[in-house]
Amino acid sequence: MNRVERMKKGSPILSQAAREHIHSSGNYETDRATLTACLDELINQKIPTAQQRIEEAEQEWNRHREQQRNTGRECNEMPPEIKDRYDEATASHEVCLLEKQTVIERLENLQEPEDHARKAQVLKYGPIGSGTLRRGVLIEIDGQNVSQEADELIIDEPESPYHGMAVTDYRAMARKWTRERREKYNELLTKYRKEVKKNGSSDIKLPSINGAVPKKDLPRWPEGVTGRR
Repeated sequence: MNRVERMKKGSPILSQAAREHIHSSGNYETDRATLTACLDELINQKIPTAQQRIEEAEQEWNRHREQQRNTGRECNEMPPEIKDRYDEATASHEVCLLEKQTVIERLENLQEPEDHARKAQVLKYGPIGSGTLRRGVLIEIDGQNVSQEADELIIDEPESPYHGMAVTDYRAMARKWTRERREKYNELLTKYRKEVKKNGSSDIKLPSINGAVPKKDLPRWPEGVTGRR
């Protein structure tokens, strides 16, 4: 097996970036941060370095040909020492490109379950107004992404029935829905307690006030509210 074949089968580039970062401890399947770091290393370091080595070998070959022509000698083939460096650099470059494509595919495969898991959190507990801030600015509310347009925060979540609604309108709707839901629960709870007190038991089934909310039970888009999308 020559050096080029060894390079394609297990190059030093792969043994460091891929073997240590990707193929160890199952990271190739699950670790987005590691894959992203490996991709960054390939794009910004390994591939440019291999490309530079190819160009250096080509430049050396051009200089050698020029020298041979200047002395009246024929030069139709690359000298073995230059060809060896050129082939090794080319193989390194090809290996890096293959590794780059593999890492990109792994990242894409990770994205699908991540998207599914995130979508499952959209309005899971209904519009209760629970949000996440980043540097003091709301970026998510009840599992829905929030974006800023001009001076207004907007629900930016295609999976949500409230996509395009201003957050101010959304919060007003959430307060009304939460209040009405609590009132209905308290009414049902009162009936339940009366029946238990009178009969010792009750056929009333109390819903979970803090549990997941079926999509069919979400409030409708409020009348008079204009969407921004």
